Order: sequence, then structure tokens, then C-alpha cells
Amino acid sequence: MHIEGCGLKLFFGTERVTDVTVNALFDLAEETGVMSKMSAMQSGEVVNFIEGYESENRPALHTAMRDFFEQRQTSAPAKEATELAYKELEKLKDFLNDIETSNRFTDLIQIGIGGSDLGPKAVYLGIEAFHKPHRKVHFLSNVDPDDGARIFRSVDLEKHSSSSFQNRGRL
Repeated sequence: MHIEGCGLKLFFGTERVTDVTVNALFDLAEETGVMSKMSAMQSGEVVNFIEGYESENRPALHTAMRDFFEQRQTSAPAKEATELAYKELEKLKDFLNDIETSNRFTDLIQIGIGGSDLGPKAVYLGIEAFHKPHRKVHFLSNVDPDDGARIFRSVDLEKHSSSSFQNRGRL
């Protein structure tokens, strides 16, 4: 039980998936118009509107922010989001270079609420053997004030450069 696409192979034979399950999922995707909805989302159309909640009347451009492929989305909103992502990536590269060449920074606090810490934490754990001595990474993954206070008590807040943060804009 596997499927291939874009040079990737997905093996799901170890899961409780049968041909019946796969066919039902394909039928459901076709019935609900998943491909057209995905295309609309990637083009910057509003797909998550909830009546009465103005905050949800906006495009979900997180896919465009990750559009680093040769054939990028060409709609104006998606293109704008991708260009913004590239600018932010350059700022991040400069910031990381600053961290690399200085000893001012000793701690990194990654805040990811509701599961948003899982990807960065997985990457960190995968390369943890290569960490630099005297540098620590902390993960804050909930809104519990005690959890945040525990991390902030263990961090020397003097070991940062406020000008680095001020001059970078939004990271």
C-alpha cells in the first residue's frame, strides 16, 4: 500500500488502511471538491469564511508563504505572500548569521501553541547532537503562565541585543 507523487513515496501498509478505505477517501475528496478548494486556497481566495466572525474572512495564505517551488502560485495575493516570505527569510538568515558570529545569544525560546511546536521540536531533536555548547533551546507549547514563567526564569534576558530585534521587523 503506497502512493507516489512529486518524487515522494508514501507507504501506509502498516496503517489500518485497506483498498476500501483508500477508495472511500478518494470518493469523499471528489464529492467535496477538495482539489478545487485546495487550488482556491493556494490562489489566495477566502475559503475559511465563518458568518459573523470577521477575523475568518481572510485568505489562508500559509501555503503561499511556503511556496519555494519552481512553479509558484501566480495569483496576486499568493505572489505577494510568497515575496513577503522571501524577504522575511532573508531577515532571518541575517539574524541567524548575527547569532552565529556573536556570543550574545545563549537561549532560543520557540513558542508554538496548539501543536505548532511539533515541527520545530522534531527538527531540533533530529539535529540535537550538533548543538553548540552553552546554548539552550526551550519550547513553550501552551498558554499556562507557570510554564512560561519557568522558562523565562531560566533564561538570562540580558543575553540579547534589543537592536537586533528592533531592526529586523517582524520575524
